[in-house]
Amino acid sequence: MSKLRALRKTAEVALPTSGEVYTADDGTVSTVLGDNYDAAYEPSEDEIKEYAEWLGMSFPEDNELIWLAKEGLRAPIPKEWKPCKTDTGEVYYFNFKSGDSIWDHPLDEHFKGKVAEARERGPGAAAAGLVLLNRWW
Repeated sequence: MSKLRALRKTAEVALPTSGEVYTADDGTVSTVLGDNYDAAYEPSEDEIKEYAEWLGMSFPEDNELIWLAKEGLRAPIPKEWKPCKTDTGEVYYFNFKSGDSIWDHPLDEHFKGKVAEARERGPGAAAAGLVLLNRWW
């Protein structure tokens, strides 16, 4: 049994450290990366706008929602998720508790949902404080 599969079967998840290497059942070799989270990180305006557009925002109509993009860029990766890099250089995220893997940041769908909620509430909702960022990580 692979080390990765053995980790998933335990009740308490032993999270790997940066630099650990795993081989998947299909032979793909992956290295666990550090999450590099920095609470003081301030994304640039270009980074914020690019991520906002990726989340589905359009400008200028979504200007008041830009704070959601900034929060998304500053959000830490949930503790059970780790960024990993394949032997071909592709980066993905692996949940060491559930065994799920995804290509996008684990919170991207959360922030896309927040954008959709804000749009449903209509103009002024974000400014009025009606859109709450549910911090579950």
